[in-house]
Amino acid sequence: MIAIFQKEMTQYFTSLMGYIFIGIFTAISGIVFYLVNLASLNSDIKSFFASIIPFLIFLIPVVTMRIYAEERKQKTEEMLLTAPVEMRDIILGKFFAALCLFLIPMAITFVFPVILHIYGTLEVYVVLGNYLGIILVASAFIAIGIFISVLSENQIIAAILTYCVLISIFSVNKITMFVKHPIVEELVSFVSVNTHYVKLSYGILDFVDVAYFVSLTVLFLFFSTYVLDRKRVIS
Repeated sequence: MIAIFQKEMTQYFTSLMGYIFIGIFTAISGIVFYLVNLASLNSDIKSFFASIIPFLIFLIPVVTMRIYAEERKQKTEEMLLTAPVEMRDIILGKFFAALCLFLIPMAITFVFPVILHIYGTLEVYVVLGNYLGIILVASAFIAIGIFISVLSENQIIAAILTYCVLISIFSVNKITMFVKHPIVEELVSFVSVNTHYVKLSYGILDFVDVAYFVSLTVLFLFFSTYVLDRKRVIS
């Protein structure tokens, strides 16, 4: 797993992908923080993070679309499938590399709550809840993107499908605006990423919400591993 992780991180920073992702994410974060918090004199950090998530839905598929589809493009898929390494380690190595790439610009945003603290009051638990929440959301999004990349023959198709899935699971709670039924509302509330994230963003650490994101991440990593294991058997 460590070798795969190092290989992926090296590829991110020997190509423009890593620099572009960090640059765009950092720029967007700075602009959003200025508009949402500084320009409007708003000390609520929740507003910043809530505005960042839609950009994650756009940026993460750009990273994950190449994670495995790139192996087919470069004709290295066969080498991976025949390598003396567990498929689980390959998936985990790629997952942690993508997550690490995301965490680099996220670390830069630590300066934002510090600025808000200087000029106003700041609730520590709310800040921690938002950071935990957005990391869990990103982890789940990355795992879903990897799974779709494993299934897809083409990077563009992988990105489009990932966009569709991420938008669906984040905004599925909008269904309750049209379907007023207790069972539907409860089911949609449980499935929606937004529902579980919002509670964390208020600094409410609920085991159910954390378990939801961890389960979603593990489930799609398992799916990816299963698909590759099947391919290895067939090849």
